[in-house]
Amino acid sequence: MAGDKLHTFQQVVNRMWLARKLGQQYKGKRNVYDALGYPQDSELDFQYYFDKYERQDIASAIIDRPVEAAWNGFLGITSAENETEGEKDVLKDAWWKLEKEFGLSFEFNRLDKLAGLGQFAVLLYGFNDVKDQVDFKKPLSGSPKLLYVNSFGERDAHIQKWETNPANPRYGFPVMYSLDIATPGEGDSGMSGQINVHYSRIMHVCEGSMMSDVYGTPRLKAIINRLLDLEKLMGGDAEMYWKGARPGYFGKVDKDANMSETEWDELTDQLENYEHDLTRFLHAQGMNVESLAQQIADPSSHVDIQIQAISAKTGIPKRILTGSERGELSSTQDISQWRSLVKTRQGRFCEPKIINPFVDKCILHGVLPKTEDYITEWEDMFAPSEKERAEVGQIRANAIESWSKSSLNADAVPPTLVPKLFLGFNEDQLNEIEQAKERQMEEEETEIKEEVEIEE
Repeated sequence: MAGDKLHTFQQVVNRMWLARKLGQQYKGKRNVYDALGYPQDSELDFQYYFDKYERQDIASAIIDRPVEAAWNGFLGITSAENETEGEKDVLKDAWWKLEKEFGLSFEFNRLDKLAGLGQFAVLLYGFNDVKDQVDFKKPLSGSPKLLYVNSFGERDAHIQKWETNPANPRYGFPVMYSLDIATPGEGDSGMSGQINVHYSRIMHVCEGSMMSDVYGTPRLKAIINRLLDLEKLMGGDAEMYWKGARPGYFGKVDKDANMSETEWDELTDQLENYEHDLTRFLHAQGMNVESLAQQIADPSSHVDIQIQAISAKTGIPKRILTGSERGELSSTQDISQWRSLVKTRQGRFCEPKIINPFVDKCILHGVLPKTEDYITEWEDMFAPSEKERAEVGQIRANAIESWSKSSLNADAVPPTLVPKLFLGFNEDQLNEIEQAKERQMEEEETEIKEEVEIEE
């Protein structure tokens, strides 16, 4: 326990030292972070990022876009053994039942977002061997029934105890967690408290750290300054428009005017009514009222620089990030880049950090049937859309028409090679075409035989 406290104290000291150094220039004579209003590392915690996620549109998009794209659509688990043997895949069927019962894709989506907002997130396995809250502290064993799964972010999940035995395979990893439990309700119907949970009932998820397998790096951390700059630019732009779009007014009193206090009060009331759109005219006897020049600047180029910097760090194409995809010529490259990014994330993070540990746990404790190996099946995000298929079909139809118009084309290229060389069909498509031709010939022969029999 003393070692744990010393380890935690040293981490705090190191962070405080680094926080003081961040933003310093000219040998400490200038602190850019202080001058620009950027927070120090010591101020950045889960709640800070969570508030940013809830209140700022771009921050929310940075977290949501990759996660939603990765977990969207089909997600299946199949046995690698049955893949080649052609037998009924019991693992696949069991997975679909589990997915339907617990909404796993949705829960993994939520877990992924929570892991990105903090240094880690955890998934609690709720088995029916827990009869009382104290049972959460017991190691999981046997084949109990899975009742629920629930995700917790760093704010509500805390590491209580570490493995300190160097001879233990889990050396340096958590042994016991504490989870803050809260359910909505009034009076006795609501519940709040804290439970201690053994690591075997927890799936720990973190991402982005070069130094630890326990504490990751929040996805907003590297771009937090850019997000703050965007708030300054966009908020300042709105404020500037609010104050500058409608011109101010300058009133010059005639040198010969002699206005009583009552007349001044009436003129003041007129000006206030005019300013608040209660009236659209002024009766200013003895005063010449002139409008001031408007002062409005276009911040779009400055905003674009910040968006580019965010896009460069996150890998999210600018048009995808801002939701301004309108089918420009360059958008094809953006979409391809985005799909490759999502596919890579599925293979490097979603599978090894979330899906595989979950499936392994379920197989180990009998929630899913045992298998030597399994395969994760994702939605094919590179499959052509209806529009793309229609465009390809039109191009192929035009190619066939052009080829068929000249009698010399058949001499230069045999008709059997046209689908492969000119239309770009793969082997599977070519086989399907040949099989369709054979079926058509068989049907025609059958029809001819039936006609002959009828005539006879």
